[in-house]
Amino acid sequence: MRRLKSTADDDRHSPWGRPVDEIGDVDPASLPLSATLVADPARWAATFDATLSRADPARVGFASAQEASAASAEGERRAARRRDELGAGWESVHVG
Repeated sequence: MRRLKSTADDDRHSPWGRPVDEIGDVDPASLPLSATLVADPARWAATFDATLSRADPARVGFASAQEASAASAEGERRAARRRDELGAGWESVHVG
């Protein structure tokens, strides 16, 4: 089974591949996904990237617990949509 793990990660695509021989940054355009889901990680990552402080990387975080919770819930929804589109033989999970 092929696995995708998505997490907000600065300056990378959101999906990461598994198993070991496929670990790494996965370009969503390389997957059999709809155009909407191919474009979606960039939008979602921009939300995370807006919380970063390039001058002080230790200062990362959403302005409120509600914003952090909403971003995590969106990650879960995205993982579920990927599972639906990728179908059998794929697992898609969200971490964070």
